[in-house]
Amino acid sequence: MNLTELARQVKLPTKQLKELLPLMGYDIGQKAIKVNNKIAQEVIQKLNNKKQRDKYLALLTQDQAVEENVSIEDKKESEEKIIHLPDHIVVKDFARELDINPTKLVVELMKQGVMASVTDKIDYETAAIIAEDFGFKVEKLSAKKDEDVLDEEVNIEVKNKKYRPPVVVVMGHVDHGKTTLLDAIRNTDVAIREKGGITQHIGAYQVSVDLKTESGINKITFIDTPGHEAFSMMRSRGARVADIAVLVVAADDGVKPQTIEALSHIRRSELPFLVAINKIDKEEANIEKIKKELSELNVIPEEWGGDVIMVPLSAKTSQNIDKFLESLLLLYEVEKDSIVADPDGEVVGTIIESHVDKGAGPVATVLVQNGTLKAGTDIIAGDAIGRVRVMKNWKGEVVKEAPPSYPVVILGFKNVPQVGSILYTAKDKEDLKKKQREMRKRVSVVGFKNKILSQKRNLDNCLNILIKADVLGSLEALEEMIIDLDSDIPEVKINIINTGLGLITDSDILMAAGSDAIVLGFNTEILTEAQELAISKKVDVKTFHIIYDLLDYLKQKCKEKIQPKMVRTETGKAIIAKIFRRENGFIIAGIRVKEGRIENKTNVDIYRGDKKIDSAFIDELQSGKQDVGEVVEGQEGGVKLVDADIEEIQEGDIMVCFKEETEEVEI
Repeated sequence: MNLTELARQVKLPTKQLKELLPLMGYDIGQKAIKVNNKIAQEVIQKLNNKKQRDKYLALLTQDQAVEENVSIEDKKESEEKIIHLPDHIVVKDFARELDINPTKLVVELMKQGVMASVTDKIDYETAAIIAEDFGFKVEKLSAKKDEDVLDEEVNIEVKNKKYRPPVVVVMGHVDHGKTTLLDAIRNTDVAIREKGGITQHIGAYQVSVDLKTESGINKITFIDTPGHEAFSMMRSRGARVADIAVLVVAADDGVKPQTIEALSHIRRSELPFLVAINKIDKEEANIEKIKKELSELNVIPEEWGGDVIMVPLSAKTSQNIDKFLESLLLLYEVEKDSIVADPDGEVVGTIIESHVDKGAGPVATVLVQNGTLKAGTDIIAGDAIGRVRVMKNWKGEVVKEAPPSYPVVILGFKNVPQVGSILYTAKDKEDLKKKQREMRKRVSVVGFKNKILSQKRNLDNCLNILIKADVLGSLEALEEMIIDLDSDIPEVKINIINTGLGLITDSDILMAAGSDAIVLGFNTEILTEAQELAISKKVDVKTFHIIYDLLDYLKQKCKEKIQPKMVRTETGKAIIAKIFRRENGFIIAGIRVKEGRIENKTNVDIYRGDKKIDSAFIDELQSGKQDVGEVVEGQEGGVKLVDADIEEIQEGDIMVCFKEETEEVEI
């Protein structure tokens, strides 16, 4: 449980509760953000008892009287340091509010096990604790009612609450066995094994576990692509696709940069999670070493007095897979009160995969989050509409309905829905049209594009980039230099959608594809499978070893986005002295050049006095009955004008000859 939530339940300020807990016998540490659920329940029970509450508060008062050395004047000054924080805040903006260096703030976050770069967002609870440590009084900003909606928000009103199967996402470092683990989990399901394996890949599947639970739930739904596209998008939008996360760490390798990155994503999403220590069948496996490395990131195993379940297993040999699934269900039992839905309520789901099939047309996989999706229902997801003609489950079997947490493939969309968009159903055609109108009023973008729309500049003039670097120092230096470059180019917004350490992986490519971004690597490389994915998704990936080469590349990409300026240069003026012939489509006239020169194959504007009356093009130019390239000041000639209103042009009109050239963009 979050410390701020516990403080709310016992009706105490967070800071006061942190000071009170050691006096109650719970030393959770001054930097703690969360409290073990068991401890939280004990604290609530004690502080809800009036006698015990008064006793502990009296102890706190005595303790403060002994230890307090702050003068009344100093206390007043500290009470006046108030900071207002929203639900989520970017680290660099938070540093500005605290009036400290962003790098110092990143270090403070790392001490608490929160791995976030200066462009990442942290939640209110984390920011509040950090702010209080720096001596600020924290107040939460209320959401503005008139604020523009930048993206679809999923607000499901659950009236008839019923438990539903948890949706689980598996994350971790590349080559630590995420895919092998998911394959092993699939093979534990008897029904699937009897069918001879998965008949098609739909992006999610559900397995049954032979375990009786208090909630009666014995199924688990897995999003089966690690770092899945939809999960990445929904995570960035603040919505919850997954209920529980699994952090996979190889017993023979240990904590790696992508492990830390995955942990950071999990914490930002506020997902309960457990750790799967994989590859225990390897000779080099060292389970205790893994636990030690994780504990340094404030991920403390239960057997060490922490609250994180860690399951040693081997995905390759299927050792302890049953225990792993049972542990997932036990974790679900702790969190089950928040994993609910109304099977009879409004149908809401998330599109987790979509494509066009040559034979079937638009095909989409939806994960139902509330209500029960039924065949024959009118549906809408973003700008895609249709009717559910056929639904198939992860085994390829046709089903008539899909309850909450159930993934199904849908045939019936008229166009392909965007991955990450929210699916709704309509009662009838009129209701469908109404929902379409509501959708059009929303500014709908996918994944990290909502950040772009928050800028005041044109969407077309945003350059989205995702950065991966070798070490934190390089990453911070890059970010600072790119921010400076961005301020020097007002015509283009350089938008950093995400940053990270280590190799460029599949999840980076998927995130970039969903945000129309380019991927930049500094002193790092791209994995072979990620390279293949980048080609198929048409994502540009560039790696550099010299920082200025990377900046020069960015300048060039910005230059390509700036609309070139057309510069008009007048070359000469001539009077139309005589009109010889008017025919369909052209006019033959005699001219006398007054200024400069009149050139063949150029554009002209025709003026009568100060008023422009027409435009034309010189198709032929003669002097002394000879074709020439130009006629200069003081000379006479003949012209054939086309692309003009031949009846409009009169003798005595002035013809201005000009050229338009593209001015090279300077950055």
